[in-house]
Amino acid sequence: MPTCPGCKSQLTHEECLAHLRYCKWLWSDAPEQESRWGEQLLRELRDRER
Repeated sequence: MPTCPGCKSQLTHEECLAHLRYCKWLWSDAPEQESRWGEQLLRELRDRER
């Protein structure tokens, strides 16, 4: 399961997308890390849908 790099919450893929919108750590402290995490998450979601 993905883990939020900001608050270390374990999330399902469905929760991740909503979580990205409200976990403020992601937007303030580490936008570069956040975007990499988001890109990886989107790749995983696409792979799961295949």
